[in-house]
Amino acid sequence: TYRITPLSIWNATASGVTPQMMLEALEGYAKYPVPDNVLVDVRELAGRWGRLKLLEAGSQLALEVAPSDKALLLELRRNKRLQVLLGEALAVGVPLLNRGTVKQTLLELGYPVEDLAGFTEGVEFNVPLSSRTVVRDYQLEAANVFYQAGAKTGGSGVIVLPPGSGKTMVGIQVMSLINQRTLILTTNRTSVQQWRREILEKTRLEPDDVVEYGADRKQIAAVTICTYQMLTHRKGSKAARGDEGAALEYPHMELFKSSEWGLIVYDE
Repeated sequence: TYRITPLSIWNATASGVTPQMMLEALEGYAKYPVPDNVLVDVRELAGRWGRLKLLEAGSQLALEVAPSDKALLLELRRNKRLQVLLGEALAVGVPLLNRGTVKQTLLELGYPVEDLAGFTEGVEFNVPLSSRTVVRDYQLEAANVFYQAGAKTGGSGVIVLPPGSGKTMVGIQVMSLINQRTLILTTNRTSVQQWRREILEKTRLEPDDVVEYGADRKQIAAVTICTYQMLTHRKGSKAARGDEGAALEYPHMELFKSSEWGLIVYDE
């Protein structure tokens, strides 16, 4: 049993699957006739992809629609959840800090955003693969689909592969494509050690180039590996902001700002 969701339709559309291809697949494989309302919903939802685009606009981003679709932007601009996220200077301005929140909010409202703003370049750092490293065809394909030859449409996504298929190798291949300082976040110390061992084995990097950021040694190098638990560790006291509602500090979140990372890998 497969459940059709708006997100699954938008993911398919973003990957180049047309509404007609979706409908043909449904009608070709369904055990029973597909209800007309399902066919209508698939066409309507698929048609929403690409109506909203997020583009680079100087010091902030711009949320744009086609000239014939301005009514949609006006409708969304009136939404109270979006009003606090969009900039004041431009009707469609999006502060950089709100990039992810705006996209998530619009997705929940039923309108996906095609993000074409790209990413800021990180500090260059060459990650050459070892001459002994063998990259399987599907691992190379996954890395290339993610990277998209450096285009602004690439560099963001989720790699999904079965256990034991070498997702770590896909990450290392992506590192060798981007060739910039890399931050890797993973689930536990065992995974940290596995990532470090695999990187040193599959590349020509030196041990000092690949370090663990942990409780004992808060090291930062060209390739830095950290656990989620370490990153989200809270201090026991409240932040000194001068108000009673001060939030608990997350001191290690500064790791994101500690270097101009060109790639961040979120493992698992």
